Amino acid sequence: MDISFKTAEGRFNYRVAGLLIHDEKLLIMQDKDQPYYYVPGGRIKMNEKSEDAVKREIKEELGIEVNVNRMLW
Repeated sequence: MDISFKTAEGRFNYRVAGLLIHDEKLLIMQDKDQPYYYVPGGRIKMNEKSEDAVKREIKEELGIEVNVNRMLW
């Protein structure tokens, strides 16, 4: 179950995102026909650690295994 719920002000989604750096290059993504760019990530599941969520989301989106060196925020 994702950590997402409605409030009086709107919807709260607890999300993670990963900064993938390789050969001094940062991976950014863009969906076809969309004007914006983003880094891979997604919603955190109940009782899931942020580090594990980043690994899972990148595996789901890119099909690769990654290591989390450190959490930024």
